[in-house]
Amino acid sequence: MIHRRKVPLEIFCCIRGAYCAVRRRLPMIARPVSIWLSCFLLLISNTNVHSRDSELPVQPERNDTVATRLHPELEPLGLTAGSFLIYPKLGYKLSYDDNIFATDDPQISDTISVVSPAIAMASDLTRHAVNLSASADLGRYRDFSSEDYDDWQVSGNVRLDSSHASRILFGAVYAHLHEPRDSPDSSGGVQPGIFTSSLANLDLTFHGGTFSFSPTANYQRLEYDDVVSLLLGVLPVVIKQDDRDRTQYILGLRGAYDVGPDHYAFLRVRSFTTDYDRLQQVTGFDRSSDGYEIAAGAALDFGGITRGRFFIGYRTQEYIDPLPDISAPVFGIDLVWKPSELTSVEFDAGRDFRETTAFVYSGYISTSTHIKVDHELRRNLRLNAALGYTGDDYEGIASASREDKTIHSRLGISWLINRNMIVSLSHEFTDRETTDSTIPAGFPGDDFRRHIGWARIELQK
Repeated sequence: MIHRRKVPLEIFCCIRGAYCAVRRRLPMIARPVSIWLSCFLLLISNTNVHSRDSELPVQPERNDTVATRLHPELEPLGLTAGSFLIYPKLGYKLSYDDNIFATDDPQISDTISVVSPAIAMASDLTRHAVNLSASADLGRYRDFSSEDYDDWQVSGNVRLDSSHASRILFGAVYAHLHEPRDSPDSSGGVQPGIFTSSLANLDLTFHGGTFSFSPTANYQRLEYDDVVSLLLGVLPVVIKQDDRDRTQYILGLRGAYDVGPDHYAFLRVRSFTTDYDRLQQVTGFDRSSDGYEIAAGAALDFGGITRGRFFIGYRTQEYIDPLPDISAPVFGIDLVWKPSELTSVEFDAGRDFRETTAFVYSGYISTSTHIKVDHELRRNLRLNAALGYTGDDYEGIASASREDKTIHSRLGISWLINRNMIVSLSHEFTDRETTDSTIPAGFPGDDFRRHIGWARIELQK
């Protein structure tokens, strides 16, 4: 028998008070959302489910963290359809953003309602695997309906186990997304820019004793819709975006040597090709580029209390004159420390190159550091906190220079009420400082501060 622990009265009262306040303030939102949730509850309560034994205790795995550890009595059971398990989900998030346009001045606030339906299908096969999923985020602003968005994506991946010594992985994602207002490449339209992303990747792995050999290929296609802006704040003008459309290819080869369980060393080489459809309209630049990377790394496990993965290498990207080339060391560090089974600390740091369509810059080097702490107050009550810093160093023509410094923090709590419902509260803070030599003194830059608080409820089966 599973013994459920009661939720502290203070937390229950806090969530109930927040719900009542939202219902009083946003009746037009609360009513349709309640209909969505009622329909979903009716669906999951009248469907035959796949039975599995959830009473058995699960021993924590060495690589588990508080966020990834499985609790059988809290995991969704899913629905059966032949050899597939189907996992439907419906989420609703209500957030308050005190700076929706991510500007230094003025700072404009709004309340945003986001409905997030999703469904995932996973094969239940002894060999091979097929996974399919579809999800959407439908955002509605209370005061600024021009910021509304309908993001969605579909994805799938296949794993073929051809023998004990080889494996084939293929995945694809198609996404319809909006460009966030804090993007340095945003064209400043009266509505957020819309773009589509088509992504495919192929990963082959061949094992021969302690050695493994993995060729990889990645393809991404990005296409941007035109946006409408206001000339002098009055006259509507169309800003063409087809000069941002591009195709990116990454080819890689990775060789690894297994020293022992969760211990290995590897050497990796990759090539990067970015092909733009058109010359940039304002400057006439061809932003296409080619590059390569060579890196070596290892994975280590220190007795199950800490584990780490890291690599270090060198990358270069060559652009067409007059855009400058970019060359720099790159690295990645991923560490997990578990002072106890109730607390896990994750640290990661890395450096890589990023693409930009800012007029006089070829690209930028992004260096980031993040630390995340998860703590299990109770089996179904989890605290989480995160702090991160990102520095983006742009490579510009002649004396043009830009540097972005961004600090991001998050504090939240998740309450896993049962296997079908999760409630979470969170607060996020972002502070970005930008130094750009191309912006004249007295003109607004890209600095901003932003607080976002949100409450979310997820229903799943």
